[in-house]
Amino acid sequence: MSGKTGPIGRTGTILAFLGPLLALLTAAMAFWVVSASTRLSEMQMNQYNSYLLADELRQSSDDLTRLARTYVITADARYEEQYLTILAIRNGEVERPLNYNRIYWDFVAADRPVPGGSGMTRSLQQLMADAGFTEREFELLAEAQANSDGLVALEVRAMNAVKGLFANAAGEYVVRGAPDMALAADLMHSPEYHGFKADIVAPIDQFFAEMETRFSVAVEGLHREKQVATWVMIATAGLLLLVAGYNGIFTVRRIIRPMAAIQSAMVALGAGKTVAQIPCVDNRDEFGDMARETSRFRDRSDEAVRLSEEVKAAAEEQRKLSEAQKRSAAEAAEAAERETERMAAEREEARLMSSLQEEIARVVQGAKAGNLSERARIDANHETARRIGGALNEMLDAFEGTFDVLGNVFSEMADGKLATAIDASGRQGRFLELLERAEDTRAGLAELVSLT
Repeated sequence: MSGKTGPIGRTGTILAFLGPLLALLTAAMAFWVVSASTRLSEMQMNQYNSYLLADELRQSSDDLTRLARTYVITADARYEEQYLTILAIRNGEVERPLNYNRIYWDFVAADRPVPGGSGMTRSLQQLMADAGFTEREFELLAEAQANSDGLVALEVRAMNAVKGLFANAAGEYVVRGAPDMALAADLMHSPEYHGFKADIVAPIDQFFAEMETRFSVAVEGLHREKQVATWVMIATAGLLLLVAGYNGIFTVRRIIRPMAAIQSAMVALGAGKTVAQIPCVDNRDEFGDMARETSRFRDRSDEAVRLSEEVKAAAEEQRKLSEAQKRSAAEAAEAAERETERMAAEREEARLMSSLQEEIARVVQGAKAGNLSERARIDANHETARRIGGALNEMLDAFEGTFDVLGNVFSEMADGKLATAIDASGRQGRFLELLERAEDTRAGLAELVSLT
């Protein structure tokens, strides 16, 4: 038997390569799906937080208007204090309340319980920058913020008029006079005031349109990416199932059944039974080679038995002739002795053949059960036994060694260990090709993992 890989070995090598490759592809696609889903969730959460920040600017403007108008009517210092606190929170000067996006100042105005502090002191502008607003969106919010500052200046003027404070030429409220409630009320309800309000909400409304467009495009892209990853994962998983199914059919039809048939024939031969036809002798694969070699063993064994019977008959005839021909007794005895030695040699040959058949049957039975560690024990002085048993042992060594290397590699891959290169030294033919492809797969996966 030559060292060239047969049809079974070549097909097994291809299947052993395709199975792990498709499994790795399926796992990579599953990771892609999870990654797309995670990024989609993060995008939606970012969208929600961006809406809250933009709405806070609008809501704070409404709260400032309500408190300023209430103050100029009532002159109650609490409303001015609340007004100034809103500005301080928005400018990052005091701690932000917990859950500030929910109802807050309506409860404060009514002396209702409100949440405590959040432990964070950041301006609204800083929070918008943290949320990753685009330059255009930030410009719109900055415009709204600037317009809101203009409105605040008008409100401050009105609230100072309630206290009898008026601005000097430098814009400082240091000029004292009589409180002017009418001026304060007129300022808080003037067309200029309503113009400032409209100037605030106009860029906010445009911001919402810009942000909705940006998030819609991003979310749609992530949805498409997730869908593509899902379909590719389904496709690779389907191919993996097909390869696994074909692998099972191939193993049963091309390995297990022929191995079982040859094993039965060897057991029968070992028991001295007549086997008219050795199974699988017409197969053009590794088991066909084994069956044809076994058939030759059987033929030689039958010839040895026939010769043994002929020797027995000749010995009996010689004994009868020796009584009638005493002069040829010595010659006949010498011939009988030589014949007996030949018979003994042939019986030993038959015994060795039977022992070899039993060893091959034992090893084949173990391989059928998935145990590739069994090896044929052979007589080193018997050429035929050494050649046949050695060939069988070499074949099992090649299969077991390759399976051990692949098993260790896939075990390390399953544990996430991708740094150790596969040692393919001493391999040849399809075994070497299989290990080289497995090394390429490990190296590619290690590179993919390092990139992520």
